[in-house]
Amino acid sequence: MTDHGVALVARALAAATGPAFHPTTRRPARPVDGPDLPASLRHWLAHDTTLFDPDLPPAPRLPLGDLVQQELGEPWGELFGPLSARFAACVLLPGGTDSRRVLALGRPDEAGESPVLAIDCDDLPFIGLMYPGFDVYAAVACGVLRTTPDGYLWPAGDRAYGPRARFHAEASLGGSTSLRFPF
Repeated sequence: MTDHGVALVARALAAATGPAFHPTTRRPARPVDGPDLPASLRHWLAHDTTLFDPDLPPAPRLPLGDLVQQELGEPWGELFGPLSARFAACVLLPGGTDSRRVLALGRPDEAGESPVLAIDCDDLPFIGLMYPGFDVYAAVACGVLRTTPDGYLWPAGDRAYGPRARFHAEASLGGSTSLRFPF
């Protein structure tokens, strides 16, 4: 049986033995709770608030270009700006060094999850479907699930999580699992 949503996050919470996410220079502000947050993230926040910095004010949901501008500065914010209409409500998640993890709130999949995207500016700007939801993101970070060597784009070929990944690819990325500049 494959877990999704709150059940998968419950397994991740049970496996977490300290900071579950790779440290970054700073933790992002916590997202404002609300009905658009996936139930899995609300479940995580009810049990562990160390994922986000509790001393910062709640993080606003930002259009993708604004979030990239805030995190990486120019010219990156301007380059990702054309994707802001498609990804109008994004929340920064911990993880990555040169790249960022972004929860793109919007049309949820059958498990009630919104996609987690990888934003990378190493060579050409890149956006890819990294996880089909916060549930899978948390489970990978806590060691409950393992990814394949396919890097950012592993979930589309996964037997258990592939259908959800493909849903998000269709709903958010025009059927592709990633986009490269120019967008």
